[in-house]
Amino acid sequence: MATLLDPRFKKSGFQHSSNAEQAATCFENELANFPVKETASNQPVAPDSSLQDTLLDFLGESN
Repeated sequence: MATLLDPRFKKSGFQHSSNAEQAATCFENELANFPVKETASNQPVAPDSSLQDTLLDFLGESN
């Protein structure tokens, strides 16, 4: 699946086109079975400000 998702290779990274199709089908099945977290209401969830502050601090640091 990693080869399929890699933008450098996608389906051309497989030796046989049938392997690429099999990987694509397997990936689609994985996505279809992925549990979806539903919220109790349709209201947007506010982002965690402490997480945003940490990310902004990290981005502001110079190496």
